[in-house]
Amino acid sequence: MSAVIPITGVPLDYRVPGNYAEILYAQGEASAFAPGREIVVCMPMTSAGAWTANTLYQVRTESVARAGGGAGSPIHRALRIGLRRNPSARWYALPYAASSGGAPATATATATFSGTITAGGTLTLIVAGEQIPVGFGSSATFDSVAAAAVAAVNAKTHLPVTASYSTPTFTLTAKIAGASQGTATIFAINVHAEIEPLSTGLVVALSGQLGSGTAGADGTTTEAANFLAALATIDAVRKYYIATSLTDATSLGHLKTHIVNKSLPRSGLRSVGIAANRQALGAVQTIATGLNYERLAIHWMKNSEHDPAEIAGALAAVIQAGEELHSATNFDYTALNGTLLPHYSDADIPTGDDLSDAINDGISPITSQNGGAKLVMATTTRSKDSTGALDDPRVLERHRVSVTDEWTDTELIWLGLNMAGKRLDNDPLTPDGKIDFNKLGRRKGVITPEGFKPHIRRSLDDFFAAEKLKSIQKSKDSLRVVKTGSRLEVGIDLEAIDLLHQTTIRIAETSEG
Repeated sequence: MSAVIPITGVPLDYRVPGNYAEILYAQGEASAFAPGREIVVCMPMTSAGAWTANTLYQVRTESVARAGGGAGSPIHRALRIGLRRNPSARWYALPYAASSGGAPATATATATFSGTITAGGTLTLIVAGEQIPVGFGSSATFDSVAAAAVAAVNAKTHLPVTASYSTPTFTLTAKIAGASQGTATIFAINVHAEIEPLSTGLVVALSGQLGSGTAGADGTTTEAANFLAALATIDAVRKYYIATSLTDATSLGHLKTHIVNKSLPRSGLRSVGIAANRQALGAVQTIATGLNYERLAIHWMKNSEHDPAEIAGALAAVIQAGEELHSATNFDYTALNGTLLPHYSDADIPTGDDLSDAINDGISPITSQNGGAKLVMATTTRSKDSTGALDDPRVLERHRVSVTDEWTDTELIWLGLNMAGKRLDNDPLTPDGKIDFNKLGRRKGVITPEGFKPHIRRSLDDFFAAEKLKSIQKSKDSLRVVKTGSRLEVGIDLEAIDLLHQTTIRIAETSEG
C-alpha cells in the first residue's frame, strides 16, 4: 500500500511519531503565527577573533562581533551593518577560518605617490565606501603624507584592510587571505583616492579594487570548504535566514544543498539563503540561473562601494524586518539610505533593461536614485523550470516562499499544540455510505478526515484576512484529507497573494485641434 498523498522521505513504513510538511513550489498549470525568524551570518573570521570556528554564537552588539570575529573580518562587517539597520532581529554568528594551507595569497591594491607638493590640501582615501581624509601642508613630503594616511586607515579597525607604505608605494592589504577578497578578475572591495584642491601638486593614483595589485588566492584548504564545514554544524538547527559573503557558484551550491536537505519534511528546518554580488550582470546571471533555487537570493549591486559581506548583512536585515511585519511584504524600491551607499560611478547604475534582465533571471538588483541606494525588487534564484532550460517565474518573487513558510509553520505549531494524544478514525457514515455530518466531532479525542477540514479552512480564512493569500476558495476546493492506516494525510493548493509591481496608464489626447 502506498500513501494516497505521498510526502518525500516519509513513506508509510516510516513509523516515527511526528508532524511533517512538504512544500511543492511551481505546481499546477504554468502561466498559529510563527514570529521571530532568526538570522545567522556564516562568514570568515580573522586569526585575531576570539570565537571558535564552526561554532554558533548569538550576537546582540557590534562590539561582540568585533571581538569574536576579529575587527574588519567579513563576519564582523556584516553584523556591524546588519545590527545598525535592524537591531531588533535575533542575530547569530557562525564563523569559520579563512583559506589556509599551501600558499594562500592576500589581495592588495597599491598606489604610487608622485608629483611635487607645492600647496596644502586634503588627500581623501575611500575604502569600501568610507571616506578617510588626510590633511597636509605645503611643506609636506610624500613620506609624511603617506605615514598619516597609513595611520588614518589603520585607526579604522572595522575596515577590511590594513595600510602600509614603503617609499614610494602605498599598499592596502586584505585582512584575510583568499580569493574572496579580490582577484585580477573578481573584485570585492573598492578603493579610491581623491585630492583637493587639484593644484596641490600631489598625485596618488589609487582607483580600483583590492586584488588589482596582488590577486587573492586560496590555499589548499579553500574558503568554500571551510564554509561547507561550518554549515554542517547547523544541520540540525533552524536559523531562517543564512547570510554569506561568498559569491562563487561552488560555495553557493554548498549553501543550496544545505538548505535543500534541511527543508525536507523529515527535517522540517526550512531556511533561505541571502547572498550578494558586485560583478558584471552576465557573470551573476550565470550563477543565479545555475542555482535556480527558490530558497536562495542573490542581491546584485555592480561595483558597489560595499563588499559582499556588508551587502549580504544589510539585505538580511532589511528582508527580516519586512517579513517579520508581514510575510508578503512588497520590497519594491526599498530605500537603503543610511545603510548602503549609492554607486560611486554613474556608469555602474543599471539601466532599465539591466534591471529587467536581472529580475527575469532571479537576481535582486540594487540601483541608485536621487542620491540613494534602493532595492528594486526582492526575488529568488528560481527563474527556470526544473530542467533549467525554460523560463518559469512562478516562484521568482520571494514572498511566495515567505508566505507559504509562515502558513506551514503555523500549521505545524497548531498540530503540535492540539493533536497530541488524539486518536484517528474513519469518518462516520450514514447507511447509504455518505458522511454523517451529524456525528462528526462527537468524540472529542478522535480525529477524522472530514472533521479535520474545518480547521484548515479557518486557517485559510485567517491568512486571507491578513492579506497573505488569494483565491482561497480554490484552496478550499483543493483540500483533501484522507486516513491511511494511522496516518492523517492532508493535501492542499496554496496561492500567495500577488504583489503590485506595475501600474500602466494609456492616455489618448483627443482634442479636435
